[in-house]
Amino acid sequence: MFELIYIAIAVFAVLLILSTWLVARKNIFAEQVRAKSVEAIWLTIQAEQEPDIEKSLSFFAAAQKLKNEVAAITLKNPAMAHYEISEEVTNNKEEINNKEETEELSLGQLLKQHDKKYKIAEIYKKYNEGNN
Repeated sequence: MFELIYIAIAVFAVLLILSTWLVARKNIFAEQVRAKSVEAIWLTIQAEQEPDIEKSLSFFAAAQKLKNEVAAITLKNPAMAHYEISEEVTNNKEEINNKEETEELSLGQLLKQHDKKYKIAEIYKKYNEGNN
């Protein structure tokens, strides 16, 4: 009778250790993907703000390398397969001209222009419909 109890406790302990190891492994994987993604975004921001073209290109290359690593890692793991890497946004000539015009605007005017352009009020309205 005691042998059965000892066997049940041993099986329970093995299952507990196995489940703890699997959960920790999954969290470590998610943290690794998150860290590489944040680093890639940071390098992209640095590249956009860097005045030296050679440094900017090296930052972009490093960011692209990290994005490719994240893509390779996430496609190998089915739990992370639904995550996507967004492509870089390209500026068109109209946006560049608008940027030159916005340099002379005050902060409040810039916020109003941003709200109109991206329809922020409508987004907040849709978001808050279910919360009231």
